[in-house]
Amino acid sequence: MCRGPKLDGKDAQPDHRQLTSEFIAYKLSAEISSLPIMSIKSVQDTVKSRFAYDVKYGKAWKAKQAAFKMLYGDWEEAYNRVPRLLLAMAATNPGMVHVVEPSATKMTLHDGKRVRVFHRAFWSFEQCTRAFEHCRPVIAVDGTFLTGQYKGTLLVAIANDASNRLVPLAFALVEIENNDNWEWFFRILRTRVIPPSKEVCVISDRHQGILNAVELAIPGHAPLHHRWCMRHFCANFYRACKSKELSDLLQDCCLAYSERRFANLYNGLLKHKDLNAGGQEFLHRHLIFNSKWARAYDEDGRRYGQMTSNMAECFNNVLKGVRALPVTAIIQYTFEKLNVYFQNYTDETEKEIANNCEFPTKVQEFMDFQARKADSQTATCYDNVDWVYQVNEPGGTTQGGVQHGGRAFRVSLKTCECTSNKLQINLEANKPQANKPQANKVQANRLHVNLLQANKLQAHKPHGNKLHGKKLQAHKPHGNKLQRNKLQLNKLQGNKPHGNKLHGNKLQGNKPQGIQHNGDKVQGFTLGLVEVGMVAVGVLA
Repeated sequence: MCRGPKLDGKDAQPDHRQLTSEFIAYKLSAEISSLPIMSIKSVQDTVKSRFAYDVKYGKAWKAKQAAFKMLYGDWEEAYNRVPRLLLAMAATNPGMVHVVEPSATKMTLHDGKRVRVFHRAFWSFEQCTRAFEHCRPVIAVDGTFLTGQYKGTLLVAIANDASNRLVPLAFALVEIENNDNWEWFFRILRTRVIPPSKEVCVISDRHQGILNAVELAIPGHAPLHHRWCMRHFCANFYRACKSKELSDLLQDCCLAYSERRFANLYNGLLKHKDLNAGGQEFLHRHLIFNSKWARAYDEDGRRYGQMTSNMAECFNNVLKGVRALPVTAIIQYTFEKLNVYFQNYTDETEKEIANNCEFPTKVQEFMDFQARKADSQTATCYDNVDWVYQVNEPGGTTQGGVQHGGRAFRVSLKTCECTSNKLQINLEANKPQANKPQANKVQANRLHVNLLQANKLQAHKPHGNKLHGKKLQAHKPHGNKLQRNKLQLNKLQGNKPHGNKLHGNKLQGNKPQGIQHNGDKVQGFTLGLVEVGMVAVGVLA
């Protein structure tokens, strides 16, 4: 940092012989450890601001790799550290599931000894498992490839809560996406993470490994229900027909709520003048599997209205910056990311409870939006006992000047059925009081199914971990005691979700699962949010 002609004058040198990549790695190891996805440009800028010298891209890249070696060992040593790293996490987070398997056939020399080569690893945090008990029984799975020195694939399973916030459920590092690895991933997921009696819908692309794995039966465990991601399905159709317009029309078919609407759109697509032979063959071949990709034919409402695997895609985007790092850095990054994730969710929930919110903010906004839409509708009661109404939509004029009449739907508040065939939330909390049926308006009778698990917020503040300095201390969750009559919850069914059963065009609504309560003690989370964070991992030997 000394000033002088070599730095300030006309003979100033752009670099310094002692500013080596190893020196930079030593000085920036703390920053790179806290932010492993730091870009090379950020490394150059940090060196410039700290040492007043410009370093080339190549030296900055070497410095970052040297820092990784200091922090996680070299690329081969990182695989050796995976079991110790997962054991250290599990030691401070009891209930964490982790499995490491070496290769059955591959061997290598290490310190003069023949040892087995790393094959695959699985890990899932207990906080995520407990949160999933109160989420919709739908998960999205996907794999994203690694870009480091040794290639591989990171498999993820993601759920979401009542506010559509992501709940990462499980991770796995495997060599490649194939039948064996997907079967291994789903077997551990079903036997050690998902409750045995819980029937879960899996949304993914049509990778053959996934198609085979979800069909396997495990004694004593509920079956999986597989649905295709609409985005991937339409992308496959685009490769057959080479038309973006036709792909959009197929997407409209996927999103249709009623069989009648689906038939009209599908027939129109078949008669389209631009549909080639490849596109026709694709449609005819997949029509018999319409329950996998069309919402109108979704058996038992297993999708809960979710048509894509965007949950997994979004989280893969979060992990995009760490795919080039050593495997130990990837595992540690998931740990630290989820710790921050859950602490932020706890803070958000505390604010909602403090504001006396009955529902999460996004859920309440959606309900208000649907209530405003219902202002233009009229409802006529035909049965005061079963609360059967006819809801009439107003007519109007299209942009082309064509007048059209409004539609009419039959709505039953007691059975939660609507002839519009739009999947609805359970209306138990919205039913009118006995002998006082609502005369003119049906509130929230067409809410989308993504609110099915929107239970009321618990009237208490969750207890997070106490932060001392920079290290999180272990904190055991306790059942929060609530006074009677302060928590208004409907009587909810047990742990076995059956979804909504579709028979023809009728929708039989089942009550959603909720938070189990016993007397005055409530066991569980607030909206699927973990009340305790994950404990930080100590320094590994």
